Amino acid sequence: YWANLCRLTGETDTYAAALSACEQAIALRPNEAEIWIERSAILFNTEDYPDAIASADRAIQIDPDNSLAWTYRCIGFSELNESEQALESCEQALSIDGDWGNESPALAWFYQGKVLLAEERYEAAEASFEQVLLLETNSSRALAYRCQAQFGMAAYEAAIASCEAALVGNGNWGNDTAAIALVGAARTLVAQNDISRAIAVLDQALAVNPEQAEAWSAQGDLLAQLDRPQDALLAYNRAVALMPNNSRALLGQCAMLNRTRQYEAANNACLSAIAGNGQWNAPPPYNLVLEAREFADALNQHSIALTGQGEYEAALSAINRVVGFRPDDGKSWNHRGVILWYLRRYGEALASNQQALELWGYDVETVNNQAEPSQYQDVALALFNRAILFRTVQQHEQAIALYDQALALSPPDTLAARIWANHSVALWHLQRYESALASAQQSIDLNPASPQAWYNRGTALSSLNRHDEALAAFEQVLRFSPRNADALTGRGMALIELGRLQEGGQTLQAALRIDPEQSLAQAALRSLQQRLQQQR
Repeated sequence: YWANLCRLTGETDTYAAALSACEQAIALRPNEAEIWIERSAILFNTEDYPDAIASADRAIQIDPDNSLAWTYRCIGFSELNESEQALESCEQALSIDGDWGNESPALAWFYQGKVLLAEERYEAAEASFEQVLLLETNSSRALAYRCQAQFGMAAYEAAIASCEAALVGNGNWGNDTAAIALVGAARTLVAQNDISRAIAVLDQALAVNPEQAEAWSAQGDLLAQLDRPQDALLAYNRAVALMPNNSRALLGQCAMLNRTRQYEAANNACLSAIAGNGQWNAPPPYNLVLEAREFADALNQHSIALTGQGEYEAALSAINRVVGFRPDDGKSWNHRGVILWYLRRYGEALASNQQALELWGYDVETVNNQAEPSQYQDVALALFNRAILFRTVQQHEQAIALYDQALALSPPDTLAARIWANHSVALWHLQRYESALASAQQSIDLNPASPQAWYNRGTALSSLNRHDEALAAFEQVLRFSPRNADALTGRGMALIELGRLQEGGQTLQAALRIDPEQSLAQAALRSLQQRLQQQR
């Protein structure tokens, strides 16, 4: 009676009552292996893996040839990431091929495959899932995990076929959902650079079931890759709403909040990611090596958020932890250089930047580029940051040479627009005004909404005494950034040069109301007052 109650109550997911019934049965028949096995199965559902393993061990003591007990032992160790003991237990279950209870060897083959997959032993994992499919031809779960093994082997067409077969399989996903197959298919399409189709696959999944948090998180990844940070943020926000404790979704949210300059919210998201459930990769199984890498990414994004908030010492502390975890990560060394630049520790900043470039295989002195094409944009950003360092210490010729190297590697995108804008500033400082104007125009052509580029154009035109055009450029800045004190100063000075003295003075005063320390506006206003006094 108690044994049957234990089993039947466990099937209704009322685990506390089921365990109580199991204990009653065990008190009456402590040497009956099947009761211990049933107790082990219930404990798995409550995620009490150590006790579940202990129950399986007790069953094995009673019946050493019980394959189901060995399989449950395998499952318990796999959930605890004890791969070696998990594999030994599954192999023992399969080699004995004894009593399987209401299960079949497919259960042992499946968990053996999961452990092998987590260890990146893709061919062996695929072989295990093939064994499952010999016993359960249309197992959706086995097909989805075979898709992941084939993805790891770079057998992309086979992987897509397996994921698609999973979606029309028997619908038995175990503790997973159909999202694992959809996300697997999308990830494979990304590997084939078919990102638009990958997003369409995820859209299809979310249209069927909008509560699939893993699919929202994966969609955020793809939209971020397409440089659509606002759309990616919306996807991550949805994933976090469904999985508030999921480290991977929170990390994506943090990264996109950083991209959109919402640094305080980004910092909170990163801290939540670090304190979250430690599951950094979608879909499962979660790989421990990747988890360590993603944890370092979370610290890196945390450092970026702190930098955005002006908390440079705390940001430096965070990024130092990252380079401690991953001393071969060029992005982290490059960001460390940026923080040191903010702290005005220019020598250390240059050394950190140099470390990033060397890790990517780029020699600044000889302009020898051994970086992988996929790293060109990272190298371009590091060269851009290095140029800013030289410009800060008034070494403008060196800065221009570095901007030119960066432009040779950067495609015509937002980064290139920023490089051209800063290129213009360096040229202006060298009084090469025509060239400065041309560089500013290059930036505007790439990003017509760049206030910095329009400001640089106005400054160059003012230096060329083309004040009508300069006035138009500064007014364009103010359309994008109405409270830009520098642009108001430029506008005021242009108006004065055009003889519109009263209007120019009013504009300079408006600039000083926004930034009382704007020295150029102060000087121009004093000069205007002296001019008016002389006229009087």
